[in-house]
Amino acid sequence: MAPEVNIESVSQYFSTVRSLAEETPLECVYRGQADYSWRLLPAILRDGGRLLDAEKEIYRELMCLYPTEFDLELTAFDKLAKMQHFGLPTRLLDITWNPLTALYFATSSSPASDADGAVYCITVPPSRKKYFDSDTVSCIANLSNLSAEEKAVIEQSKARNIADLKELEPVKRLIQFIRVEKPHFLSAIKRPDLHRPLVVLPKLRNRRIIAQSGAFIIFGLDKDMFSSAEKLKTKRLRISGKHKADMRHELEILGIHEGTLFPEIDKAASRIMEKYSAL
Repeated sequence: MAPEVNIESVSQYFSTVRSLAEETPLECVYRGQADYSWRLLPAILRDGGRLLDAEKEIYRELMCLYPTEFDLELTAFDKLAKMQHFGLPTRLLDITWNPLTALYFATSSSPASDADGAVYCITVPPSRKKYFDSDTVSCIANLSNLSAEEKAVIEQSKARNIADLKELEPVKRLIQFIRVEKPHFLSAIKRPDLHRPLVVLPKLRNRRIIAQSGAFIIFGLDKDMFSSAEKLKTKRLRISGKHKADMRHELEILGIHEGTLFPEIDKAASRIMEKYSAL
């Protein structure tokens, strides 16, 4: 990564982001994190990935407990997006097209008092940008249906071409899951399709995703988004912990606050109470 930039105001941040955007013809997405020391990982890969071995069970147990919540979610990716909304650890990482939304999350309080935050500015090559109904996205999302042992077989396999990959029993099972949502899937899975992370544009039917200009990075078998040959180039900005409160106030003036980014009624009620309690 290039040298980091220290941000102390919204105006400085906007100027920096604009300069970065002008340096590349590619689209940029953003990710804000309250603590600068946190790695850029989805929840299921944090803490050494200890939850990853139980991914299949986590994925299925929530659907068993709340089946009607998933009646309209026809694909594995849609189900993962819904689970992410409810706070369940998944292989999805929330990102946004709006840099001010990312700054809002970077200026959140963190367990470490006055900790610096971080905003990641990620450039997206066209080949790494996919839509919710992409076959490649289906391949990665349905890894959630496999056991830890099955994923390990695929990850450790030396198979390089489609024919050899299809001979693996876990890949045969993976194809079965994909064909549940896509009956005409040709099963032409390529090895990189299961490894490299992708930026995915979801269906805009979730009010929070709409409000936050949200999207996701979906992680495959690679546990580091910078490890593949075709890296997602990233610039990390350091958000000064001492200036978080001031930047939050500036963002509120610009209409970037909890009430606009979290349009659910419980969040709105909480904000109204906070507003009138301060009078």
